[in-house]
Amino acid sequence: MRHMVETHEDQNLDLTDGVKIIDPRDSESWILVLPDAGEPLVHLYGNSGDRDWVDDKLREYRAIVQDIVGREEGENMGQA
Repeated sequence: MRHMVETHEDQNLDLTDGVKIIDPRDSESWILVLPDAGEPLVHLYGNSGDRDWVDDKLREYRAIVQDIVGREEGENMGQA
């Protein structure tokens, strides 16, 4: 979550529930990155009038989350 906040402009974020990244060109288009409260999962939600935008952004943020998890797992393996 920290990575998401650090890599996006403050005015394009809503931190009420997870990290909601709002498209600066269309305030109705957003992606929500939400960690699960009880499981080691991250949920991704998207909203926009443009289905292709949602599909592209969900793929993009899925890759970002997977990269972050992979780096964290690699760091933890080095500590074992």
